[in-house]
Amino acid sequence: LKLYLNPMASAVEKWSRLWGDDKTPLPPWDSACPASALVTTLSTLRLGGAGDLAPLVNQEAQAALQAVVTQEKVRAVELGCGSGEASVFMAKCGLDVTAVDLIPAALERARQAASREGVEVNWVCGDAFEFTAPAFDFMFDLQCWHVLREVDEPRVVAKMGELLRPGGVVLMLVGSDEEERDNLGPPKVAESAIRSAFAGGGPFEILSIVPSVFDVSAVYGKDPPKCWVVVLKRV
Repeated sequence: LKLYLNPMASAVEKWSRLWGDDKTPLPPWDSACPASALVTTLSTLRLGGAGDLAPLVNQEAQAALQAVVTQEKVRAVELGCGSGEASVFMAKCGLDVTAVDLIPAALERARQAASREGVEVNWVCGDAFEFTAPAFDFMFDLQCWHVLREVDEPRVVAKMGELLRPGGVVLMLVGSDEEERDNLGPPKVAESAIRSAFAGGGPFEILSIVPSVFDVSAVYGKDPPKCWVVVLKRV
């Protein structure tokens, strides 16, 4: 991953190397299906109408998520949507979804996925730092924040706050420093670093940080790296 964070290369060039074309294998973080944390959340709260998300999140976080995702109309956004599995799943659950990615090849795969599933998503090709839109109710982040924070952490936190309405909720999966294998997985972030980024007078209240693991993928295999499942509320 550090190769693709090389500041000497443009952002488009470095991430395009990973995406290639539709014959290129998916990047390491892409499991070719929506993240199980998102599936569990929406299946339990929006589609099922009841149920307990523990141990995925705590009760305070579940209450905040339920208040948002059970609304009749939910405007959702995903930054760094990649091949679009999460955004397509949210659309299938009845959410009004906008998905942003910097790489045209990734968005082309995403459009194809939406077409196969017969859903509509507002796909936006562009820089997440520059993206603007009316405030959303819900944000899903799969391994995007922990990359953008290495570029400009205060700016990405401010952008996330700008994109969510007060009371809006973020469900976010972040690489964990509890993962001991050096050659596997995304950037490793300490729980204390997450708290430092989002607590203390900023636009968010931290509701839940729970240790978990990423989903199985072709690269990660059956023993995927550890992660944090984070729930934030826009204040």
